[in-house]
Amino acid sequence: MSDVVVVGGGFAAVWSAAAAVRARLEAGRSADEIVVTLVAPSSDMVIRPRLYEEDPGSMTVPLDDVLGPIGVRRVRGAVTSVDPAAGRVSVTGEDAPGALAYDRLVLATGSRLVAPPPVPGVEYFHDVDTMPSARALEWHLDQRVRSLGTGRFTAVVVGSGFVGLEVATELVERLGRRADAVDARSKVRVVLVERADVVGPELGGGPRPAVLDALREAGVELVLGTTVAAIDDRTVALDDGTHLDAETVVWVGACGLMGRSTGSR
Repeated sequence: MSDVVVVGGGFAAVWSAAAAVRARLEAGRSADEIVVTLVAPSSDMVIRPRLYEEDPGSMTVPLDDVLGPIGVRRVRGAVTSVDPAAGRVSVTGEDAPGALAYDRLVLATGSRLVAPPPVPGVEYFHDVDTMPSARALEWHLDQRVRSLGTGRFTAVVVGSGFVGLEVATELVERLGRRADAVDARSKVRVVLVERADVVGPELGGGPRPAVLDALREAGVELVLGTTVAAIDDRTVALDDGTHLDAETVVWVGACGLMGRSTGSR
């Protein structure tokens, strides 16, 4: 018997498990001969690229609905260590077996957002990196209707990569729907802040004209060559001296992503 263990619960992990099953079928081997196991801490796969949208709680798919029909065993737990010499991973969790042996191991634990800089008021940053943080942002947006601040329907998005562009353009409508409840659509303002001198610096120059057109059409303001220096619950200070009345600040990690896997191998 040969065992394949896939660690992770996102798109890469699910596709890796599916690929292992396909390889098993192509080799004419049975599920008893090659056991494919996926280890993930949650029973659901979060559709993470869509957490910037309205109702992020709906952006999940039960893993068993995907893995069950193709014959992948699912273990709910977290891998705490990997022993390559012994071909074994340690797993903790309520229904975890404690250890799993493997002949082939795929680490597909994904990535996490780089933490924002430790500026004064860093606790006021929101993000859409995880389901809890996306839900926290949605709750925060809902509360703006009750606020009396001048910046209650103003949002500052820090970072203009793919996620920053998505967050900024979507926030125009998300804030707009809430502003409509108090007849304040004209008060909606979204400001996209980018440290570089161009929008979407890592995207290259090719798509930039289309990006700029889309931002203008959505009504997103662009501030380049600066970043956030300080935040409180009502204002955002940029390091070029600009102050913005804004009650919502979203950090999208303009510096990139960091792997989730840490610890022993």
